[in-house]
Amino acid sequence: MFNLELADTIKKDTTQKDIYLKKIPEEIISKIYIGCRANKNDIIEEFKQAREKNPKLKHIKLFESIPDDNKFKVNYREIPL
Repeated sequence: MFNLELADTIKKDTTQKDIYLKKIPEEIISKIYIGCRANKNDIIEEFKQAREKNPKLKHIKLFESIPDDNKFKVNYREIPL
């Protein structure tokens, strides 16, 4: 469980609820999964821009979530960057 006192930043979401953010080293992130209902194109573009600005993000792989047509599950496909 996250100790809220350890948050580096507190922001508000669209409903004005607090969001507690903690900085983590880029090197511990290996993959990012985009949710099924997320705006994939916007996220990909934003991530590409972030990678251009920060070389420490170059190793991170991006995946899209795809609902399975036959089973109650989600499949993942790597997005080439």
